[in-house]
Amino acid sequence: MAVPVALSVILLGESNRPEIDFIGAGRGSLHPASMITAAISDLFGQGAQEVDYWGPPSEAFGVTDIYLAQNMGAFYAGAIPIAAILFLGIVRGELLRREIVFFTIFGVLFVLYAFGWYTPAFRLMYDFLPGVKIYRRPADATFMIGFAISMLGGYCAHRWISGEVAPASRATRVAQWILAAIVFVALPTAFALHADRVAVAIKPTLVAMGFTLVAVGLMILGRRLGSRLAVVTIGLFVAFTAVDLHINNAPNESTAYPSEMFNAIRQDTDDPTIRFLKEATARDQSPTVRDRVELVGLGFHWPNASMIHRLDNTLGYNPLRIKSYAQATGAEDHVALPQQRVFSALMPNYDSLLADMLGLRYIAIGVPLAQIDPQASSRQVHEVAHFEGSWIYENPNTLPRVLFVPQAATADFDQIIKTGQWPEGFDPRKTVLLGAGAPVGGAPAPEGTDLTKAVAITAYHNATVEIAVDAPVEGWIVLNDVYHRWWGATVDGRDAPIEKANVLFRAVKVPAGKHTLVFTFHPFRGAIADLKAKYLP
Repeated sequence: MAVPVALSVILLGESNRPEIDFIGAGRGSLHPASMITAAISDLFGQGAQEVDYWGPPSEAFGVTDIYLAQNMGAFYAGAIPIAAILFLGIVRGELLRREIVFFTIFGVLFVLYAFGWYTPAFRLMYDFLPGVKIYRRPADATFMIGFAISMLGGYCAHRWISGEVAPASRATRVAQWILAAIVFVALPTAFALHADRVAVAIKPTLVAMGFTLVAVGLMILGRRLGSRLAVVTIGLFVAFTAVDLHINNAPNESTAYPSEMFNAIRQDTDDPTIRFLKEATARDQSPTVRDRVELVGLGFHWPNASMIHRLDNTLGYNPLRIKSYAQATGAEDHVALPQQRVFSALMPNYDSLLADMLGLRYIAIGVPLAQIDPQASSRQVHEVAHFEGSWIYENPNTLPRVLFVPQAATADFDQIIKTGQWPEGFDPRKTVLLGAGAPVGGAPAPEGTDLTKAVAITAYHNATVEIAVDAPVEGWIVLNDVYHRWWGATVDGRDAPIEKANVLFRAVKVPAGKHTLVFTFHPFRGAIADLKAKYLP
């Protein structure tokens, strides 16, 4: 885990999200009321199709300043572990025993972290614990809460069945009944009255009571069976838990949609949108052309479809991006909904030079293009296919993935991104723009020279791109893939510097003649160099 985490932390400095401010992180907090779902799985209706979700965050509950999907507040793990934790771990103090107290402490810390801005604890963690500022949602700690429930519940159940828990006193029994009344009567009633949802809260509460009573009964039976019939006890626990989770944590709109909804991400899909895009991009491909696509407003899982079907997608799901790319293209976390396609100054619409340079040829959208790009009707981008739930448009002006460009000039990339204005007369086929201090100059190619034949992609992989060059004059090979300094390049086996080109892309200078240019990605070597530069100047 340390390797990808370390590489991500190094990348953060130049990302669109070097850190999350406290308010931004706080909006991803888990509301404390959500903890009730550990005991009453569907109290708020997150899994019932016939019930509108009414827990936090929702208008009904009166909490709308946190931004979480309704499934984030659901972490039911079964009646047996919860009953064991409530009645043995908390009331009888089993969670404070020496061999488990480590997990108890961390379970409490996970809960406090998940609550985010609802307790002072997260403010302290945010200010003083390294790394907290780079995580956007405290509620993601629910994964660790689930881990803690399994450890603590399993420990308490084991102690009980093994006969290691002392018999309960009268005070202990009273405390257990009081806690049960609070968890299964007082809290759900208070929440239901608060949100005016008493009628829909009755069924899930009664179901939870029933399963908890059965779980307690099984634990009593398991203790009586003891180690003599351990296999029987284990079998009963497993069978009950399977039924429990099948009913109370079954696939629903919060835990899993029907598999047929995800046809697009099947390897053998018959989805017409995917089929069209695969066929069109394969048909258009040439030694210099690798078209890109955008999948907009088609659903949250569609970015995964582009990976599965090897479609080069400009806006895949990615909360962490290189800052300049996000600024230049307007890319946000994802584009599951049409309105989440946000344009930028440099890419104000699909009929823009940046879209052409990206090679963005096909745009598949869940609504007509005019709804997200109002200027669509007056431009070259036009509809080429329409299927149920998707419209596909083509941009015929895209540039090849790789170009031979004979001349170079310098430019202020930050200013270009900010203003959205390219230098006057800029033509990426004739001139490549480089950053300050890069070698510039050059001369136009001889009249009548076909520069498209000067380059050809001979191999293209995630971490290696090989290009055959037959340059009529000295010039630049521009690869319209995103620049990052962890990429390296060689020309005929010798290291060659890569320049950031045309705001986002890569360029390597080559002499006239035939050459082999190879780009290779070196994250470890690059990360070590970054660390040396930062800490060993």
